[in-house]
Amino acid sequence: MIRLVVLADDFTGALDTGIQFGKLGIRTVVTQQTNGRMAAGGDCEVLVINTESRHLTEKKAAQRLYEISGNVKKAGIPFLYKKIDSTLRGNIGAELYGCMKGMEAEQVMLVPAYPENKRYTRAGLQYIDKTPLSETTFAQDPFNPVISSRISEIVHSQCAVPVYEIPVTGLERLDPEAKGIYVFDAENQSEMKKIAGCLKAFRHLSIFSGCAGFASFLPSLLEMRTQAQKALKIERPLLLMCGSVCPVSTCQLKKARALGIPLFKLSDYLELSGNGSQGLNRLLKDMEGQAGHTMILASSDIESGSPFRPERSGERAHVADRLGYITKHVAEAFGYKDLAVFGGDTLLAVLNHLKLNDLRPVDEIEPGVVLSETGDYRVISKAGGLGREDVVERMLAHTGAVL
Repeated sequence: MIRLVVLADDFTGALDTGIQFGKLGIRTVVTQQTNGRMAAGGDCEVLVINTESRHLTEKKAAQRLYEISGNVKKAGIPFLYKKIDSTLRGNIGAELYGCMKGMEAEQVMLVPAYPENKRYTRAGLQYIDKTPLSETTFAQDPFNPVISSRISEIVHSQCAVPVYEIPVTGLERLDPEAKGIYVFDAENQSEMKKIAGCLKAFRHLSIFSGCAGFASFLPSLLEMRTQAQKALKIERPLLLMCGSVCPVSTCQLKKARALGIPLFKLSDYLELSGNGSQGLNRLLKDMEGQAGHTMILASSDIESGSPFRPERSGERAHVADRLGYITKHVAEAFGYKDLAVFGGDTLLAVLNHLKLNDLRPVDEIEPGVVLSETGDYRVISKAGGLGREDVVERMLAHTGAVL
């Protein structure tokens, strides 16, 4: 029986939240399907839905979340977790408002910090390490630029719901009865745990929100039965597709190439913003010599100071679809069953082209880097801005993949 529905605005976010339950043996399914899954209800305790709403308009995002949340309420599912991006991109205020309307709830408990990935909330401001969010590279995101470091300002730019900033020192006096969104400060795991323990006392709460960081405290908060598990190591090669243009991903690919992993720059073969596929056969031919080994496909030139960046939302979606198409053909041509994908849009496109709908997250390689199973495939997912510099090497060691 489903006890908790998690709503995430992209697929990597859905998976790095779902694994917080899956790695503890809590039956978890990550899907793009909504109503049918909730109606069936019997095959998981936690249902994670990719609402694919980050790039929608505020109005459309609010409506989509309202409709899905309303179905959660109708299905009698008691709890909802609205997963947000740890760098506050997307339609955060609009989507939280949609959830409140759909669930007929007066309050949302929002904990945006993710200390394990150096995301901190101090005095209502979001920080990346020691830098206010609006002063980082995330403020220049081509599709979701961050307008402020203050969380209440971001929320109020999209909805008129009251926002209350709650310092750690204010937890003992917390009384969440007034309508609104309660934003909690946190800078370490101990403070996150303290917040979860405090909220456990308020039985009327039904909507919680945050990134994967606070989701890891929900099994305790919601009193779920847990049993840790690990994925088996399988000695077979890994195919990595990087569709992210984030500098973090670029550094990770450079580190991986230094290990001797061959990297193929896709723009050398195909026009990513076009429709032709004549370069695909040449790509496959050049990859033949590395068949049976781990390989990397990159959408951008990792040595360039100006990587390929789609300028319009429609072009972004088209490029992601092209990357999914290429990944499918390469995987099937060389028999890859272990895939790694950097970037939420690219991950969704890869899954769509391989006709894979539901994933079961089974292990967390590091915070934000998730190993899932689906059909005959194992898929490692990572948001572009997350992960250590040596993340590819850690993927190989964790899964048993061969170079």
